[in-house]
Amino acid sequence: MKIEKYTDLQSKLDYCIGSYDYDKNPEGLIEFGMIAKEELKAFKLKNPRKVNKKVIADLEKYSKN
Repeated sequence: MKIEKYTDLQSKLDYCIGSYDYDKNPEGLIEFGMIAKEELKAFKLKNPRKVNKKVIADLEKYSKN
């Protein structure tokens, strides 16, 4: 998504992915992944065809572990 509202969240996720690659600590990735999941759900309510159901389903599956 290239929407200005989500630029900060996207940059934090990019940082967390890089950090996880370095130290294998998923804490930040999990935290911001949960925020991203909720934002995607809200975005999907307004734009149902712009977000793939599988993306949200996968985020929910991995957030339960």
